[in-house]
Amino acid sequence: MEKQYTVEEAADYLGVTAQTIRNWDKSGKISCIRKAENNYRFFSIDDLDRIKSTVKPKMIRSSNQAMSKEVFELRSDRDLKRLISKLHRIVRDLDGRSSIIERFDELTKLFLVYNHLDGTLPSRGLDVDAFAEEIKQSYAEFLMQVSHTAPKVFEEIHLNNQCIFLILEYLGKFDLSNVSSDIKGLIYEEMIKDIFEKGDNQQFFTPKTVVSFMTNLLSTLTSGSICDPASGTGGFLINLVQENGPFNKFTALEIDQRLSWISGMNLEMHGCSNYESTCLSEGGTLGREADKFKESFDAVITNPPFGSDYSDLAGLKYFELGAGKSSRRRGVLFIERSLDLLKDQGYLAIVIDDGVLNHPSNEDVRNLVIKNTELLAVISLPITAFMPYASVEASILILRKSQKPKTVNTFYARAENVGKKTNGNEDYIYDNNGQEKLNNDLVAIQALWEAHLDGSEIKNSDFCYLSNIFETFQIDDNHSMRIDFAFHHYSRGLVRTALEKHSNKLVNLSEVCSEINEPLTPIKDLPEQTILYMGLANINSNSENYTQSHVPTNSIKSTVKRFEKGDVLFSKMRPNLRKCIVVDRGNEGYCSSECVVLRPNRKLIDGRLLSTILRSDFFYGQIVHLITGIGRPRVSVKDLRTIKIPIPSTDTSTALLKSHAKNMKAVEKLKMKSMEALKESEELQQNTTNELVTQLLQ
Repeated sequence: MEKQYTVEEAADYLGVTAQTIRNWDKSGKISCIRKAENNYRFFSIDDLDRIKSTVKPKMIRSSNQAMSKEVFELRSDRDLKRLISKLHRIVRDLDGRSSIIERFDELTKLFLVYNHLDGTLPSRGLDVDAFAEEIKQSYAEFLMQVSHTAPKVFEEIHLNNQCIFLILEYLGKFDLSNVSSDIKGLIYEEMIKDIFEKGDNQQFFTPKTVVSFMTNLLSTLTSGSICDPASGTGGFLINLVQENGPFNKFTALEIDQRLSWISGMNLEMHGCSNYESTCLSEGGTLGREADKFKESFDAVITNPPFGSDYSDLAGLKYFELGAGKSSRRRGVLFIERSLDLLKDQGYLAIVIDDGVLNHPSNEDVRNLVIKNTELLAVISLPITAFMPYASVEASILILRKSQKPKTVNTFYARAENVGKKTNGNEDYIYDNNGQEKLNNDLVAIQALWEAHLDGSEIKNSDFCYLSNIFETFQIDDNHSMRIDFAFHHYSRGLVRTALEKHSNKLVNLSEVCSEINEPLTPIKDLPEQTILYMGLANINSNSENYTQSHVPTNSIKSTVKRFEKGDVLFSKMRPNLRKCIVVDRGNEGYCSSECVVLRPNRKLIDGRLLSTILRSDFFYGQIVHLITGIGRPRVSVKDLRTIKIPIPSTDTSTALLKSHAKNMKAVEKLKMKSMEALKESEELQQNTTNELVTQLLQ
């Protein structure tokens, strides 16, 4: 249905007052449509356009009256949001047939010309139409001055004259002529943010915390020229410009014409004078057009569109990783292309999904990396990093291109939080003084990275460690070369020593228990029933505790597995959570298919002892490098069967379990005390508040 305009919107469009519109409606000069539910007037665009030609142009009386610069100041992000929101509403209301992307295009043009004129707008003695024509002419002059050619859609301003006038009239309320380029850039960023969160070519924009982290790491290593071969709106390059870092030439390459223009204009808005933004429409940076940029840059930084395939047979043959294949993931090819763009000894900072780092099908990618680079850093990102637009486990790689790579200690780190909630909003926490700060592990990782560069000792932890990857490869000849965080985890070395020292006391897991695999689909196999069920949420992490729920089978869509009392349930999905329990209470029932059901041979091992061993560092150290998968990492049942565990004698087992039970009681006591203390503190806080009010009332 075509948009219908309110009295106020019609008045804005025609450049008259709302009362004039009402008078015209009464006299029959314009026809309105009355809404049955409230009798409000609405007008069609056709009627408005018909009468527009008869309306006398609005005169701009003086700069002080019509283009005042004394109303608003931009003091906060909220002010920026209000400014952009108002501009979008003006265009929407006066150009109702435009899409949100078209509104963005037109606002970009007007903001650029406003910036070009330093806020000095034509005003005195001009009517709306003459004013708009001068603005269009100024925009044409601006296009002649910028360093790259505007796409056709950006060559002219397409808004009607009344809209042009009202937009710049509103912008004129903000004196931007003397503010820094940062403010102008922030305004432009705010326009971009809500429009281009995800595009047709699988672009999704990198969180600011990740952008800042990557640019800071790269700035500690090199200087000179830098390129983003999948620039999007230019976020990485903009951040480097804002930080006044060591780079002096900025190149943005993009497959999308609009985004290429936006990258260039974003750099322009941020005061960058030495930049190039190029649209490579035939395949983007992966196409032949990009060959002219080979070996041109001191550094490359990018978050490529790794979630889609490149299937151009003619283009694939030019890649070592694409030759002979019908398609290849774009992220894979971007690694090779990014290295092509670098000079020898140049540096690459790239975001890539963990499947490239650990999956057997991508071993050729890892071989190419090891053969042509020094692997300086691998920083694992949380699965929430790109939510809500993508749910993927990814890592940041820092590489140095080299014709003769040296052996280096790779800096490994893992971030659990990057300052973002799953809905994309900022994730804040509060320190002991109540000060707000982002929940962002990358700040601490950057500090460790800088300490590493300074030669300080880095203490191994689950958070960060150093590894000579070639030593790990020699140790583990049974698995394909991997370079992910888990594969080189320092705990593997510790466990390996224990395995060698106590090999005579160890057996394979499969020797002491059987895997019970009795799957069924409740909604089909047990219709209209209620079953005793345990999902992964029913099992506490790194604990003996669990709950069982009575669940209607019609509500369980997936497959489940049957278990009996005495069985051990081990979660093969996200095993780092160490969800493993023995069913020593309750009745037999069904569990999630993500659980491995193990039935201990009670002559060899007690179920509680087995579940405790499977939650230990000794066990996890053996499986950490076997965990694979994107989004929902898992360890395979095949690998679990070969993991070594110790088997004590019956007497030793009894004594150990008795001691363990005593310690677990102490653990529960401490938990109860902490809960009681927390409850007591909450009551004291409330009583203190109530007492203050009581005293005020006395």
